[in-house]
Amino acid sequence: MGALAVLAASCGSAPDAGSATTPPATTIDLAPSQITASTVVAPPAPDACDPDDVTTQAVAGVDAEVVVLFTNTGEVECEVSLGESWARAHDIEPDVWLAPAATAELWGECAGASAAAWDLVVNDEPRAVALNAPCDPVPVAFFPT
Repeated sequence: MGALAVLAASCGSAPDAGSATTPPATTIDLAPSQITASTVVAPPAPDACDPDDVTTQAVAGVDAEVVVLFTNTGEVECEVSLGESWARAHDIEPDVWLAPAATAELWGECAGASAAAWDLVVNDEPRAVALNAPCDPVPVAFFPT
């Protein structure tokens, strides 16, 4: 049996300007599938990437003074984020997704002595990454290769 809707309304002359009106009564019967919780099983969530599976290596750049390679050595996809506010300050993409065995490059220009570490986020987990770069790079671009 389908849904049943009944609408009760009064007929007759228009109400006086000073009288209050009562909204019409409405009755709706719902099918059992509309009343109970869904029986559809949620899809499986992807496996979480281990942040330790993302390695970094600074290399001499051809198109940039310094290039930092980010490589996913694990078996699931990882997100590497440099931080929204930091990336905006340098007008670069803040994060990349790395499939297993994929690499991303951060191109930079030297701006003084090498920093001991960079703060970034891998799959929502804050990480301090030692760059071992010849200088402290000011980022120019961040992209998967």
